Amino acid sequence: MGHDNGAKLLNMYRTDFPCYNDDLQGLGTAVLAAILGSLPKTGGSLADQTVVISGDGATPSCIAELLAGAVAHQTGVTVLEARQNIWLVDSAGLVTRSRQGRARASAGDSSTLDDYKLPYCHSGPEARCPDLLSAVQQLKPTVLIGCTQTGAPPFKFDQAVVGAVAANTKHPLIFPLSPADAECSASEAYLWSQVARCTRLRDEQFIAAAEAVARLVTDTERAQGLSLPPLHQIREVSAHVARAVAQKAYEGGFATDMPKPHSLLEKARVLMYNPVYRTLR
Repeated sequence: MGHDNGAKLLNMYRTDFPCYNDDLQGLGTAVLAAILGSLPKTGGSLADQTVVISGDGATPSCIAELLAGAVAHQTGVTVLEARQNIWLVDSAGLVTRSRQGRARASAGDSSTLDDYKLPYCHSGPEARCPDLLSAVQQLKPTVLIGCTQTGAPPFKFDQAVVGAVAANTKHPLIFPLSPADAECSASEAYLWSQVARCTRLRDEQFIAAAEAVARLVTDTERAQGLSLPPLHQIREVSAHVARAVAQKAYEGGFATDMPKPHSLLEKARVLMYNPVYRTLR
């Protein structure tokens, strides 16, 4: 299934079924966790960040929506207000209102805007930004994300781009994630569906998952330049993610495993798959 179709199907059915798309939602959760895990070192809040997301397809918009939802969740502003500091750059340059209504020259023409980009179609800078470097120079982002889902990204994070970001902030957060092949582990997928037996997957659960991961990053690890917990802690991190996701399901009234376990964290640990071979004769 193409990512664009995945986004349409996700928006169509997510209120009726427990739908999940890893490339569209899992990647955004990981990015949000990394940003939250870095903020104690970089300073400021999530709402203070100016974010530029570069890439074609639906994935950048899905990441942007999760970030905007997290800002709204933390500050109480509307999602519409939270979107104003998040910008998209595709192969035709910075996504702005001036690109609305253009005729599509060909099937692969990205100068026109797909529906999922419209929420981030802001009034752009006076100077046109046809590429990532010019957009970075104009917008001065503190967070730069690259996440083209397939094929070569429209603009590489070369020395000029990275240098332009670093010139505007002491501790830039740069995530070169193209192609978007981040994966959810089998144990995470299993835990999310079994700890609370929830019937929906909502954005607040992905935000809770990201916050749970960010809380596990220690000051020592941040001093070493880490934004996420080290890989050797994956099982403990997965248990905390499962607990956070399940907790939101119970709070939202769409968990079906009743009564609620006394300790969601302990239940997550019990249910977690242990990839160890038994000794055979």
